[in-house]
Amino acid sequence: MPKRISHFIKREQATNTLPAILTAFEIGYPLNTFITVNFKHLGYTGENANLLNARLKKWVQDWLRRPKKKMRFKSTPLTMMWVIENHNHVGVHWALHLPYGAKKHLTLEFERFLKREFGDLVNDKTLKIKRVSRILGLRKYMLKGLQDIYG
Repeated sequence: MPKRISHFIKREQATNTLPAILTAFEIGYPLNTFITVNFKHLGYTGENANLLNARLKKWVQDWLRRPKKKMRFKSTPLTMMWVIENHNHVGVHWALHLPYGAKKHLTLEFERFLKREFGDLVNDKTLKIKRVSRILGLRKYMLKGLQDIYG
């Protein structure tokens, strides 16, 4: 049975975003990094985007849990919120916590992982990683797919 595709973010999902941001901050893992992965470049459609998102989240979770000694940060739990976009392109937006000094290492290793898995499909627009300075602005951006009756 094919997975149902949702075309909007529903009210319940949207109302959970602010508590997620606040809880992450309170437990000491503020959402300080914005990652976008363009699934269309990797040959994925909206129908199987959830599978790829789960696979990528697992890779990042493992990477954060077992940092190499040269990275100089301790094991960190995966703390994030995410939304799959299925409008003009299929992709995922993540807001997650990265320890200080981990962004450069994550960018390099994430690109290597994607190239190992998807080869020539990966290009410079497949992965974007940025620091977040205004998490509430990012929340608003991520909720752009909110169902019209709530917006």
